[in-house]
Amino acid sequence: LSSAALAANSSLANNRSKEALDLISRLVSKLGHAQLFGRVPYEAVQTVKSANLELTLGRFADKQIGDATLVSEDCVAAQCLTASLPSSLPGSRAVVDAQMVSWGVDRYATDRDALAGNVTTLQLFDGELELDASRLELPVVLLLPIRSQGKIARSDADNVPICQYWNLSTESWESKGCLATGNRTDVLQCTCFHLT
Repeated sequence: LSSAALAANSSLANNRSKEALDLISRLVSKLGHAQLFGRVPYEAVQTVKSANLELTLGRFADKQIGDATLVSEDCVAAQCLTASLPSSLPGSRAVVDAQMVSWGVDRYATDRDALAGNVTTLQLFDGELELDASRLELPVVLLLPIRSQGKIARSDADNVPICQYWNLSTESWESKGCLATGNRTDVLQCTCFHLT
């Protein structure tokens, strides 16, 4: 999958490459489900790593959601990619599966130099059903290690890194519902009220 992602990324201008990356994304999600099969809540978070993809996953009991954190092995200067789940999620369920993918390739055909770190996806599941996290009462907090101080996405007013997500409908980066919080120079802390 890692090599396929790299090959598809190298020719992202064509729709077949976008389709290939979408297929790889679905396969990585299926791999996550397979890795979590038979696991019980409270077991250690697990990481599956390749050259261009890293999948970090965990199974959490509903009552441990407020303390649920995924920490990947994707680290820069001892700062690791981290996702802290909100203390409550819409609906009720006994178990929540969380899958975080750090893409070593830019799956959204943008200027790679404009990114502070790897593109990261976070999905929450109840079994194989993805949870609707389009409007969260409490935020997900992502800590994204900053890889370079080059041309990274910055707000005009403050000249600081900004948190963005890929809008699938408009095929563009947007920041609505995600805020850069904190004041560290080595980690971008994104507080997001949705996962899209």
